[in-house]
This record gives sequence, structure tokens and C-alpha cells, in this order.
Amino acid sequence: MSTQAYKPSGQDNESKIRNCTQEDFHTLCSLDWDPLPKERSSFYLTITTEQAELSFISEDEDGEFLGVLLTTRSADGLSCYLNHLLVESRVRGRGIGAALVERLKGECRSLGIKRIWLITNKGRKAFYERLGFEEDYSFFIPSIRNYIQVEKGKLIMRAGL
Repeated sequence: MSTQAYKPSGQDNESKIRNCTQEDFHTLCSLDWDPLPKERSSFYLTITTEQAELSFISEDEDGEFLGVLLTTRSADGLSCYLNHLLVESRVRGRGIGAALVERLKGECRSLGIKRIWLITNKGRKAFYERLGFEEDYSFFIPSIRNYIQVEKGKLIMRAGL
């Protein structure tokens, strides 16, 4: 686990990305994870801070929280699921989310992970496409694909590594 420095666009100060730890649990619980209910998000956050090798926090030079990327890894170790990417509204559009995703991609490559999957809304499609993701429904049987696309109005995207 390491810390990686970067400069978000539009900022003079350097920020850093580091792995999540269990010490981050209370900070993560205090965030607005809507539409997840608090009970589910607390349980989920316990799991992701335990599997923190592929989950990251972005902070400014003073250690103030800027964003978080939370993942889980498949049982076979060949896929990673990007479950949540959350950037504080006051710093959105400055490259923090992209930097978190790029850190994830680099770590996945070093661990031999072959692909990253995510489910997102249509409004985020262009963001993820710029980062090398494309729509891919091959992972799901038709009824689940229909549920995700039609009933939930979401997209399934994948980045090969």
C-alpha cells in the first residue's frame, strides 16, 4: 500500500491518493451515500475497508477528504467491481475521480486483474468512456441485463486491462 501524489486540475496544491484503511470507516459512514440505506452502507463499508488493497481515498495536502473509490474483487481474482466513486461536490470537475480510477487501473494491472466492471447511470457514461470503459453486458444473463437497463435505467461498463 502506498500513497500517490497528484495535482487536481485548477488547483495549485498537491493532493494524494492512498489506500483505504479501517480508520476511514467513520469518515466514510458520515458521507451521503444516497440512495443506499445507512444499514447497508455501514455493512458494505466494513467489507470494503477490510478489502482495502483496491479501495482508495483522495485527500488534500492537509489530509482533508476529497473523494473515495470503493471496490470488491471477484472470487477468481480476475475481475474488480468498482462499487462506488464519490467526490466531494466542492471539488468535482477537477480530475479527482479520474485520478482515483487511474490509480485503481494501475493497481489492478500490477495484481494481474484483467477487467474492471461497474454499473452507472447514463449521465456518467461519457466520464467512464474517457477512462477506457465501454458498455458490456456479456457478464449478465438477459433477465438481469433487462432489469439493470430497463427497470433501473443503468449501464453496465467494463474496462479491459
